[in-house]
Amino acid sequence: MNTQPSQSQEEESRWWISTQGKAEGPYSETYILTALKTNSLPSTAHACPVGGSEWKLISFWPVFAGTAQVGPDVAPPSPYSAPNNDSPLTNPLLPTMANWICIYSIVVAPAHWVFSNLTCVMSGTTFHEESDLFGIEALLLLFDAFASLIIAVLMVIGGLRLRALRASGPTILKATIMARLAMTLLLITLFVGLLVTASDTDMAESTTAGDLIIFLSTLVDLAALAFEIVAIVWLHRNSRTLPLTNA
Repeated sequence: MNTQPSQSQEEESRWWISTQGKAEGPYSETYILTALKTNSLPSTAHACPVGGSEWKLISFWPVFAGTAQVGPDVAPPSPYSAPNNDSPLTNPLLPTMANWICIYSIVVAPAHWVFSNLTCVMSGTTFHEESDLFGIEALLLLFDAFASLIIAVLMVIGGLRLRALRASGPTILKATIMARLAMTLLLITLFVGLLVTASDTDMAESTTAGDLIIFLSTLVDLAALAFEIVAIVWLHRNSRTLPLTNA
């Protein structure tokens, strides 16, 4: 297919096209009909509507049947011979890294929120209850729990929309990850400020179990942060090449 769809065609229903085992598009009906009439698209091509999962020989779709020459209904070449979207976490039309981002956003991000808040409760506070700084630390922890919950929900929404091939998916994910990075930097700065102003009498007694929990939680947080940085860089570089729609 040698031409590109016009701006007016983008408002029509759109289709994925497979001619050599690789999905291309999405293209408008007018664009595909024109390509069939000019023989720039072979009648042996297979088509799948955007948002659908069933691939058929293009002549077997009623909208194209009058233009495409009817041929044998053979399966499209690999890897789209049986494209389906049964997985609740991934999409076969997305590259591997995009699917990992979907998995992280839909499953890992909310699980990370639960894990972080549980470990925070189990490890206890840094300042003891009689300290003037205890109330400030408690407020920071509450803010972190509430803000990170909103971020986890947005990550799930962004991951689901990316899996559904919606252009808003990468946009939501990038904005959410940037918000998390900004919040993390802010909380670290405020907490370090509390530690600088604290005296030895303000500090709560630490335990071996509490220190171990904090250490493990820190490792998990760093791993999550590293993946999110990689994800936002990857999405920034590749989101325009993904088979996404504005629907």
